[in-house]
Amino acid sequence: MSPRQPSLARWFHAATSYPPARDPRRVGLRHAAAGTVLALPRPRLLACPLEEAIAGRASCRRFAAEPLVLADLSTLLSAAYGCRGQVSVGGFGFQARPVPSAGAIYPLDIHVIALSVTGVAPGIYRYLPARHALEGGPAPLSRDFLSDLFLGQHHAAAAGVLAVVTARLDATLARYGDRGYRYVLLEAGHVVQNLDLVASALGLACLDLGGFLDRMLDETLRLTHEVSLYGAAVGHPSTEDGGDVRAMPRVVPAEDL
Repeated sequence: MSPRQPSLARWFHAATSYPPARDPRRVGLRHAAAGTVLALPRPRLLACPLEEAIAGRASCRRFAAEPLVLADLSTLLSAAYGCRGQVSVGGFGFQARPVPSAGAIYPLDIHVIALSVTGVAPGIYRYLPARHALEGGPAPLSRDFLSDLFLGQHHAAAAGVLAVVTARLDATLARYGDRGYRYVLLEAGHVVQNLDLVASALGLACLDLGGFLDRMLDETLRLTHEVSLYGAAVGHPSTEDGGDVRAMPRVVPAEDL
């Protein structure tokens, strides 16, 4: 039995989107012209044990002014959704990624709002996994506008980059019906968790962002057949952010309880 015509998934997405309560400030923002491709350097090799990366993952709300190094951004994007080579299963070939995807469809994209990255002009870019490159270009970015866009979370606009995971829902819904929406959300969660853990391994900090003005963010990223699902602010943590919260919690032996 083929999946029923997808309709509930689209209704749910629209019904749970935030409409702008007022017009956000657009001062200093305009769409970046697409077409310019910036090749990314080879990702770094991570020496941090997984246990330490997990223990170090914490939401950061105070970012330092230090810019991100381009090699670190390259490592983050590769670990989040980069291509891992051609795979063939039952005669079906696809480019493997570091996350599972229902039907190996991989309907997601990562858009990078670069605010402070060495070697990258502030602007809006799309990550191209097959080429391991960024496509986009410079754009004057107003941090006030970005703060409004993410529901007044001004600390997010102070990060080095804002990464936004977007989805082409048609690809998955056409195959799995409304249930495909679950699969897309699960995949987006895997992507952002990879981003969080690799940021921790690199000594960086993340703040995951589920709250934003959906339509305004879609327009800012110039989306046509995609929707925004999940965001993450990434940068260097300020020493005032409370590094003690990243310490490994003490595990109390069962016999002491």
